[in-house]
Amino acid sequence: LDPEDVIAILENTIHLLMTYEKYHISIIKNNFLNQEREEHIYCLAKERQGVLIEIYKPPQTSSVVRLLIKEPMVVTAIVEYFRQYWNQIAPVMKDKKEVIAWLHNEVDLLKSKLIGQR
Repeated sequence: LDPEDVIAILENTIHLLMTYEKYHISIIKNNFLNQEREEHIYCLAKERQGVLIEIYKPPQTSSVVRLLIKEPMVVTAIVEYFRQYWNQIAPVMKDKKEVIAWLHNEVDLLKSKLIGQR
């Protein structure tokens, strides 16, 4: 992705966090729970609806695994797993105000790098 694309994605994420009360994300380190991974995992869970899981291996930009699960028992189990995972994340790393401030900071850093390159 170009820096402009990353800025747009981060700004959209900020907008979603500020607009929707039930929209949450957290900032976690790669070694959270002592599980260092080379791949990036994206998971979107919608209770009682489905779970989308995508796995990327940098520097690839397309997913190497894409899985949509709609079976209710499996969806419920995955949502519960992520609730437990969420509860293990430090409160400051999932506090909306803190996450939004961090995202704003990242946007500002990217913008300043772009200005410096011109």
